[in-house]
Amino acid sequence: TELNKMMASLYLSSGEYQRVVELLGAQMRSTDDVQILALLGSAYMALGKQQPAFDAYRRAIKLAPDISQLRTHLGVGLIRAGESGEGMAMLHSAVEASRETLNPEIILVMGHLSQGELAAARDAALAMEQGYPDRLQVLNLVGVVLLANEDPAAAKKRFEKALVIAPDFPPTRINLARVALIENDRVQAERQFKKILETHPHYLDAMIGMIALADSDGDTEGLETWVSRALQSNPGAVQPRVV
Repeated sequence: TELNKMMASLYLSSGEYQRVVELLGAQMRSTDDVQILALLGSAYMALGKQQPAFDAYRRAIKLAPDISQLRTHLGVGLIRAGESGEGMAMLHSAVEASRETLNPEIILVMGHLSQGELAAARDAALAMEQGYPDRLQVLNLVGVVLLANEDPAAAKKRFEKALVIAPDFPPTRINLARVALIENDRVQAERQFKKILETHPHYLDAMIGMIALADSDGDTEGLETWVSRALQSNPGAVQPRVV
């Protein structure tokens, strides 16, 4: 169900990978839902279970061949497992399949990040930033990498710079909300989620953020309201988790 996918996305974000598998794993062989397969691929990979991760990503790629991030994750995983030929071919196909003109530097950073290679991801991200200091996508990715490396202050600077460039770009505000939660500033996190929904009323990640806040506050009424709104606004959302 859509609610299960939302909860699995929350578990993945918080590093509760086994709970993702427990929630969705039974659907692995039967589902044609790209989001479920992507969530399972990410969870299995994080748990070090390479073969089920590869199986999930391969099925997802067959269903959604234009989502380049799926190919990136599979390619990096294959290389790490010693299948360098197939892995490199998959990374090259990721660049070709991308609709967002992802450059090789971004592919490299995302690959390191997906495998938990945080120091390598940070080094590659900072090197990339020198070449593209004002590119929105680069600033957000560098910030995400710094956040993963437990440097929220440096990450926040990148997100704030990105916000100046494009104030209405939802991923930047989602990232600022993540920093606010790390800083235990729930008011600021809620402000960022609601600011997104002012201009993008159906933006699923913002509603998932509001669901998470209501759940942790024990706000049953708020939880029901945001879950209902999310389900009504995104009845068939496909949102593979890649970072």
